[in-house]
Amino acid sequence: MNDVTRSHPTIGMTVHKTRIIASAAALGLCLVSARCGGDSPTSPSAPVSLTGTWTGTLQSTISGTGTARVTFAQSGSSLAGTWSVAATSVAAANGGSLSGTVTGSSLSVTLSPSDPLTCPFQVTATVNGNRITGTYAAFNCTVALSGSISLTRS
Repeated sequence: MNDVTRSHPTIGMTVHKTRIIASAAALGLCLVSARCGGDSPTSPSAPVSLTGTWTGTLQSTISGTGTARVTFAQSGSSLAGTWSVAATSVAAANGGSLSGTVTGSSLSVTLSPSDPLTCPFQVTATVNGNRITGTYAAFNCTVALSGSISLTRS
């Protein structure tokens, strides 16, 4: 304490109370900041980054094994990009654009073929590090085409 606060106990108490209130306010702000911006057990996990090119294989219920190439662009949890498939059957070769979402390590993607007469596909998959594994199925289609896919970041 300085000479003024020693000679006037009321001023000393006021200064002391002000410091306590300021400290409590600062602590409160720190706690609020940590809760709003920090990791907490109940906050959803941030989506994994998928941006880039992924290559791998797919297994089809109709056309057998093929190779796949997917290029993702990501903004937050939204996905866009392109895809292509080369299969043993020339008729099964396909490609086009994609759109979808990623939540944590789960992704849901719609594959829209460039050829409007070809069936679109819905992909449901999981990301684990540099690997994506999942299943796909045609929709709005007269053929029941489905299978599995496994991709690795290139």
